[in-house]
Amino acid sequence: MIGGRKAKKVLWCGLAAVAMIALLPFFARADNYGDQAAFNIDKQYDSAGRSQLSASLVWAGEKIYFYADNAWWNDLDPLERQRLAPFFRVWTRNFHDTSSPSSRSFLAPAPVPAPPATANSRF
Repeated sequence: MIGGRKAKKVLWCGLAAVAMIALLPFFARADNYGDQAAFNIDKQYDSAGRSQLSASLVWAGEKIYFYADNAWWNDLDPLERQRLAPFFRVWTRNFHDTSSPSSRSFLAPAPVPAPPATANSRF
């Protein structure tokens, strides 16, 4: 049997591990700046006639991600990239304040509450 002091230590370590596992999804992000993604595109809208492009995650909001074509992004110097930050902030704010709420209300309206149960209801 484990001694009292050692048992408390094991218990606290176990509780800490469970708490970290339970809270991790709220703090962890799976996406990192620079992550690569491939996007299929229509050739007629690409100046190079590509049907697919490789892009990197360059800005992440709470509910929106901005990817940039690697060919374009890699041609920018660090100062030019930094000058884009205010635009990303404005677009992120606009999405959170305007686009996202109106899209959610149109595409996924709030659920209608069930009528209250009566004495004659089966459930």
